[in-house]
Amino acid sequence: MSSFTGFSGARPALTATRPAGRVASPRRRRAGAAGLAALLITLVIAPAADAAPAGPTGRGDVALTPQLEPLSFLQGRWRCRLTHVSDPDNPVTQFYTVRPIFDGNWLEMNAFQPADETRPTAVASRTTIGWNPLTGMYVQYFQDNRNNQGSGTAPAVDAGHVRFTSNLIVNGRAASFMDDFENVDRQHFVDNFAVLRNGTWTPAGVLECARSRA
Repeated sequence: MSSFTGFSGARPALTATRPAGRVASPRRRRAGAAGLAALLITLVIAPAADAAPAGPTGRGDVALTPQLEPLSFLQGRWRCRLTHVSDPDNPVTQFYTVRPIFDGNWLEMNAFQPADETRPTAVASRTTIGWNPLTGMYVQYFQDNRNNQGSGTAPAVDAGHVRFTSNLIVNGRAASFMDDFENVDRQHFVDNFAVLRNGTWTPAGVLECARSRA
């Protein structure tokens, strides 16, 4: 949790001097208050003009912490094909954007699946991935616009793979999933996912992603 406390100290006087005998109209007072609020917001959130770009690319990117750096292969914009084992002849196109947030301590993965003729409702989801220093494992939190939700963990990256085991609520029912993200190369990654059924991990599908310039 974060808190904006940049102005927690004593506030300097910001009263303008008026000629004697003149009183500002209510409209001018409201305009002045709005202008001051806009100024304070600008001072809080506007980056310094001479600040050096952060991150390795020089485009203002935020560098990941050393713990999350092994997951840097997920960063970027992706066009993905989602294929379910139960319906292999009807793959779905999804679009992913993955970026560091909170000073590189977390990765935010936003996914979007447009509506089509067979699926009239668009699907949007967000997954945040971080590092738990107490357990020495990755953690992830998932939610989407259908109120599916859950969380999971993964050990360290091993030979280009990171495997998350998650407990989710899907369509109002509990389910356990395993996502095996694999760094294929700089332009591709895949996620082979499975569902836990009767104590056995059963393959459920694959997400194949290629880097997108859009």
